[in-house]
Amino acid sequence: SISPELIDSLYTGPSPKIEWIANNVIDHFSGGSGQDGRPIVCFSSLPGKAFPVLQRALAKQGIDPSGIGQITGANSSEERAFQQDMLNGYERKHPETGEKEFVPGKLKVLLVGTEAGGAGLNLQKAANRAIFLDNPPTPGRKRQALGRVWRTGQKLPVQVDNLGMLGTLDTSIEQRMGQRQGQRQGQRQ
Repeated sequence: SISPELIDSLYTGPSPKIEWIANNVIDHFSGGSGQDGRPIVCFSSLPGKAFPVLQRALAKQGIDPSGIGQITGANSSEERAFQQDMLNGYERKHPETGEKEFVPGKLKVLLVGTEAGGAGLNLQKAANRAIFLDNPPTPGRKRQALGRVWRTGQKLPVQVDNLGMLGTLDTSIEQRMGQRQGQRQGQRQ
């Protein structure tokens, strides 16, 4: 339900979710969305299949591929840290003076696999917008992923976009997550 291209590699037609994200990313960085152009974090529970399709769509919209980072289960801990620094920015010693200087992040979009990015990442310094391309299988995984952007230290309002399509697996997962959440709340009372 992310894109028909995930099922049929020869499919060349539109994908509403992919088109929505690509158009909203362009709108976000052109100032049309009312946002300040801060980086966007996009989560998916199917990163190996969804991210290549999304990267191609973003490139077609003019987003420089060097401005798109990716964290999946295939990344080493060093690569995860590097991607986080490329989003948030980092401090380093100036090569000539030796004084500390801040190097701003270079990423516009960070694609994060929900499982790989569910813990250990602090993305709130730079990003205040999260897009869920699909629903993780459990409410806990979604909360963990959202916690990478919406957490202590976040000084700005956070915009969260949950993309779903009626009559697909998205609807089923959303209903199941709502039922589980309701059951847990009932157990706590």
